[in-house]
Amino acid sequence: MQRAGHKRPANVRAIPATPSVTTLNVVAFADIPTAETPIDVELLPSVQANVRIRSAEADDREAHDRALEAAIQQRIESRLLGRVRNLLVRVFDGAVVLEGECATYYTKQLAQHTAMGILDDQHLENSIVVRVQ
Repeated sequence: MQRAGHKRPANVRAIPATPSVTTLNVVAFADIPTAETPIDVELLPSVQANVRIRSAEADDREAHDRALEAAIQQRIESRLLGRVRNLLVRVFDGAVVLEGECATYYTKQLAQHTAMGILDDQHLENSIVVRVQ
């Protein structure tokens, strides 16, 4: 969903003609070391270094997702003052899902627009159920 009059930038990606260079498909060549010139530099990063880098990126992404969930939930609860019952905000793979119950479609829409005020380019799915108590 988008705000009225809000245009999002189009993502255009060029597809390279050659495969990308990663640590999996790069081979480094070096002259054979002699006794006078020993090579003590590791040419390719170790598997453990790659795992540490990937886990650090995953930890950063998870921390960002948890902070985004908390910010959206706090903003909805402070602006709608409990009109959305059992509110749950989940973030995964760049998508934000709102869950809970409310009494009117207007409240559902208010919660959606309140969450959209925080989001940049994430997809928002409003799964709040409208149900009269």
